[in-house]
Amino acid sequence: MGEFETESPDSEAPERIFDKICMAWSLSDEERQKLRQRVSEREGIEGYIDISRIYRALHAIFADGEEGRADGWVRRANRRYEGASALQYMIDKPSGIAEVRGYVMGQIVG
Repeated sequence: MGEFETESPDSEAPERIFDKICMAWSLSDEERQKLRQRVSEREGIEGYIDISRIYRALHAIFADGEEGRADGWVRRANRRYEGASALQYMIDKPSGIAEVRGYVMGQIVG
């Protein structure tokens, strides 16, 4: 997870972090573009922050060498999202990113 942390005030840092997370999640160019569109609908960098929080939460949930499960979780069908994957839910629903963030963060807090 440390590779996604940045102390730089660089205005392009959120975009670079987003791209690295998309690579970790194995998103196609089309999926990346659709997710980026949803991210850009949020005020300021909030959308980028939410994606980063989702990524970090998944890696906290699937700790102990389960990186593949953490990164693959966004693609798996999920009853919580009516059988859709979290990725599809985030792309399709305007509030999807915030809802997925709330869900995975809640799994950490318990």
